[in-house]
Amino acid sequence: MTTLDGIEVSTVHGPAPHGPRPIGTADWQIRVFHDEQDPAAMNAALKASVAGGAEALLVAHDDALDVRLAGIEVPVLFQSGPAIDAGEWVHCGATEAQQVALVLAAAVDRVRDGESLEGVEVRIQLDPTLFLNVAVLRALRRCWDDVMAALGLDHPLFVQVQTAPRSLTCRDAGNNVLRNTTVVVAAALGGADAIVSEPEPSLGEIAARVALNTQHVLKQESHLGRFRDPTGGSYAVEALTDEVAVAAWALFQQIEGDGGLAKAKGRVSTWLADARDRRGYRVNTRQRPILGVTVFPNLDDPPTARADGLDVYFELLRKQSDGWLREHGTRPVVALDCEGTLAQYGARATWVRNLLAAGGIEGVEGADSTVHIRVSGEGAWLGDRALTNDEDILDLLVDIWGEL
Repeated sequence: MTTLDGIEVSTVHGPAPHGPRPIGTADWQIRVFHDEQDPAAMNAALKASVAGGAEALLVAHDDALDVRLAGIEVPVLFQSGPAIDAGEWVHCGATEAQQVALVLAAAVDRVRDGESLEGVEVRIQLDPTLFLNVAVLRALRRCWDDVMAALGLDHPLFVQVQTAPRSLTCRDAGNNVLRNTTVVVAAALGGADAIVSEPEPSLGEIAARVALNTQHVLKQESHLGRFRDPTGGSYAVEALTDEVAVAAWALFQQIEGDGGLAKAKGRVSTWLADARDRRGYRVNTRQRPILGVTVFPNLDDPPTARADGLDVYFELLRKQSDGWLREHGTRPVVALDCEGTLAQYGARATWVRNLLAAGGIEGVEGADSTVHIRVSGEGAWLGDRALTNDEDILDLLVDIWGEL
């Protein structure tokens, strides 16, 4: 796999890595994020999180604190508090190296403006890519130490990690639990100081409990909290860390060449827009498959309230399919005209059905439909259009919907 930063994620790397080994922490702080609007409702939710083993709470609202925080005895942090929060950059499309570079640039801008970094923590968001995330955290720590050394400051990095909302899907949301688990594991291995549990709303009343217990099991039963930098010395991880650090440092230098983050807004906006477009293209062509969305989608799976993930455009088609189902009693159907024996066309037909289901369309062999796809052991065709693995399936699905 090659990242949007051009970094090859592989078990075989070269040349040999260099640079000091990041250490980080071993025993991270278990946090839960709460954004309930109603003060009493938030208070009840906070107490439930504390009872479930939360070691600190991150809250979105700072009004009516006498109600919101009544009876809460663990540390409470506010989302608006002193922090360098990469969330907005990630929401706009930032890559892994860009996120590291922007955090460094934001820290330098604070010092340049006469502000202190004392007590300022870094909050980053990660996609569920295990070894890359470990490398990102280790690279961030290495680069942070280099920046502090250059500034003549002694402010050790305190980094909080949570799952990037863009990685979480509206359908087949049970997979979000696995995505969150992957991020927690990577954050623990990468030396995060705090990890935010991400409850999956589709689980209902047990959502917060599952999110917290994910961290408890990994920390207490899998013993991930007992070792500092457990991947240190791994050739693959050290090399990947080096590549992320080098890429991030180059971007950081470009920002500093413009005079700092405040003066590099145009450059940064261009970076983020380009990364967002390239990531979207990879999703649409299934170079970056999303389980339950672009691969192995379940047509009968109900939607959740999520609306800002990488599946957003596919979700629009799925909702259109839900409306079709309510109106007609069946899903929209495309006829599969299969040629040869099942042994010859079966695999390709399954591939086509998965492709169609990503847009809420059912592919049925021999069905009565205004749209037909010819399938054989040699390939699949919509009219004269050959369907390939490089197909922008979002464009294809929109075209098919237009013919239904």
